[in-house]
Amino acid sequence: LQEQRPLFTEFAVQIRCVRLDQTSQRLTLHYLSDGQVILNFTYNKSLYFIPVVLIMKSLLAVTDKEVYEHLVEGHETDKVYCNSIASMLRTAQTEAGTYDQIRHYLGKLFRIKLNLPTWFTDEEVCVILLKKFILVHLNDRLLNCSD
Repeated sequence: LQEQRPLFTEFAVQIRCVRLDQTSQRLTLHYLSDGQVILNFTYNKSLYFIPVVLIMKSLLAVTDKEVYEHLVEGHETDKVYCNSIASMLRTAQTEAGTYDQIRHYLGKLFRIKLNLPTWFTDEEVCVILLKKFILVHLNDRLLNCSD
């Protein structure tokens, strides 16, 4: 991916998340040279990339300050790490800022890609994205979802 995407570094980690029916979804976290972390997943033979901070902020209605403080706790002296977290949060603000805005943004982006009907709200599409393609190993209670 480094050749195709100039900000991508050689640093990445893969995780294979397994559903209750024992099918799995492979996720890759890519570290970019600007300090961002991007999540990559495959669906219908296509690769999709989402900034990790958008995934985190779509799970809980918390402020950027709360996210920052929680993530840097115990690493306050590591300026590279702290700057990376701050940079990711700033980038998320340009995409969509709040919990509701991010869920709306992700739902709007993925509705057509996931071939979901128009009567689903953007927030419902976001929940489906999280449950069926990204956080497949978590239960509904942890995803703050009702269906």
